Amino acid sequence: MLLEDGSTRYSHLGIMALLNGRAYANRIQEEGLPPNPPDQPHPYEERGCSLTISAEKRDIIAKIMRVPPEELEYSRVFRIIAGAGVGKSVLITELARLAADRSILFLSSSRNIADRARLSLPKSVRVQTLYSQALSFVEHRYRSKMKRQGGRMWSRIPIRSIMQSGYVETTREAAAARAAVEQWIYSTRTTPDEGDIPAELKSELSKDSLASVVRGARSIATSQGNPDTDTIPLTYDFVIREWASARGVVQLYGQDGAEGKELDPLSGAGLIVLEEAQDCPPIVYSFLKRQRIALLMLGDRFQSLRPINARDEEHHPFLAHDGGRENAETMTLDASYRFGQPVASLLNALTHYAAGDADRDRLRGLGKSSVFTPDRRGHMEKMGFHYAFIARSLSTVLREAVRLASQGAYIAWVDGISSYNIQAFRDLMAIGMRELGIDREATPTYLRHLRQFESLQDAHQHFTSQRDNHHLGLVELCMELQAHRANYLTVIDRMIHHDQRRQEALQRNWQNAPTRHVTMMTTTRAKGSEFDRVVVSDDLAPPGLLRSGPMSPQRQASLHHLYTAISRARYEVVLPIGLVDWISGMGFGKNRPALAMNQLSPEDPVKTPLWHSEFGPSPQILLEMVPENRLRRACTVPTLYKPRFNGDPAGSVKRAFEEELKRQKAESVNGPKGLKAALRRDNGK
Repeated sequence: MLLEDGSTRYSHLGIMALLNGRAYANRIQEEGLPPNPPDQPHPYEERGCSLTISAEKRDIIAKIMRVPPEELEYSRVFRIIAGAGVGKSVLITELARLAADRSILFLSSSRNIADRARLSLPKSVRVQTLYSQALSFVEHRYRSKMKRQGGRMWSRIPIRSIMQSGYVETTREAAAARAAVEQWIYSTRTTPDEGDIPAELKSELSKDSLASVVRGARSIATSQGNPDTDTIPLTYDFVIREWASARGVVQLYGQDGAEGKELDPLSGAGLIVLEEAQDCPPIVYSFLKRQRIALLMLGDRFQSLRPINARDEEHHPFLAHDGGRENAETMTLDASYRFGQPVASLLNALTHYAAGDADRDRLRGLGKSSVFTPDRRGHMEKMGFHYAFIARSLSTVLREAVRLASQGAYIAWVDGISSYNIQAFRDLMAIGMRELGIDREATPTYLRHLRQFESLQDAHQHFTSQRDNHHLGLVELCMELQAHRANYLTVIDRMIHHDQRRQEALQRNWQNAPTRHVTMMTTTRAKGSEFDRVVVSDDLAPPGLLRSGPMSPQRQASLHHLYTAISRARYEVVLPIGLVDWISGMGFGKNRPALAMNQLSPEDPVKTPLWHSEFGPSPQILLEMVPENRLRRACTVPTLYKPRFNGDPAGSVKRAFEEELKRQKAESVNGPKGLKAALRRDNGK
């Protein structure tokens, strides 16, 4: 990874020593990576400063630091347009060091991004996902309802719950009402209306049905907000909306009427760092800009994966111009240290020709990279090169995983295989194998609600009636595999067993991670990550995606999925055939600006260091762990090494933070130690 001064000499050591202390750099040298030249001092010691960062980042930090928190009468918004690999983590870390006297809250929609932030940011920064921050504020109101739900939160409202409530009459109306609520829930509007119903569902409904759907959607929204246990279940999205609707601090009282604790929706923070801000719902942005805070928003609108209703664009800071407000300022970071100019020029071509972005040079690639056609993938597999496979849909990921595993490939999964609904896929495949007579003893074993089906056709009819597209996609995949008349059930069971063993091995010693040939993931789970080699699935460039003409919200979201997948690559990216055809059809190199020439030969070795320059343990390994295990394992690593020089921002803040806690504990008179100390003082008298 390049340093921001353009040097590659310290690519394995530079920022690592900055964040985690020189001992990390010593550890790297012990493991055989290139040391610093003996005649040159460490770059950060040579410069005599805590951080070597670009002038643009220094300017951003200076502007934020000039805003005294005690003088804020309303929010000050700093809107940073930051593409992939521009060094956002370095910016946030240095800001945390300089603003150590402020209460800082780091928020992200992505759990993976939040987990990685906990590894690199000092403990003085509170790191939360939007959902976890929201839940900590609203759970007191919905505690009984959540207990009734078994402590789990729904991703979507079950159709059967809507039908049982009696708000609508048919499953078609129930599906339309649910879709309207899902569109409305992140908007700034107080109630759902007809404009929230997706166009494809609206065309199927009569005028009377439309009115019924709107009434049903409003009733669903009201029922979700009711804390009674027999109302519509809570969802992740609703919890975030409820938090973003807060009007201030909530004072809780005990059963005897005595004052209890206060709940602050922002946990008392005066500086909010909102990462991946393009995924920030409009209602959350509206909520944050009403607070007396400094708000640093970092994001890239071309990595927004959710279709945005045109009515909400004006309320979204990364989809509409927000520079008109006096207390908002927009800045840009365009130098990517992740990849080289070939990848950067491809991303610029997508944003300009397909998305209508007039700025052809949104990104400048400062690393080294190459762009390949699909035949490169076979060469990588032949040479034994590990690569990441990124697809948009779960079905595509599972189909490709079964194909690779059938050929003997060892597969890893971002967040672990259990995060890909593998249990439902396995049980549905068991139904298909039993139906064919290939494995008469095969029965669903994991999920109780699938044991009722005798055939995949039964399951297909059931999930069609329930408008459950998620399970419907799995059923259709199993039907496709069933037609091959091969026992894929054994392949799936082998994948599950292999990943369980891999998780156990990573828990014991992630430094000696088991071999894997391919790492599988969806675009959503790839957000915030980077990989040496990336193979982009064909489903990310479907026919018609790159045609000229106006962009619908759904087509725009599809383009953003493709852009996000390509931008995960550090050195090599293999393009889907649809994108290759588009590049050829656009005439690049003739009457259009040509893509940059490849900077790496096909045989150049790419060796990922065991320690990542920003995050300590290589995230390419840690991201393959189940999230709970990953965070538990990763957080224990930095405590093994102590920073050794004063220029370590994370270490200095961490030490000051821990010394203050130690001092407070020593002065405290509470607890057994305090009681013993008080008794000793009394005896002395």
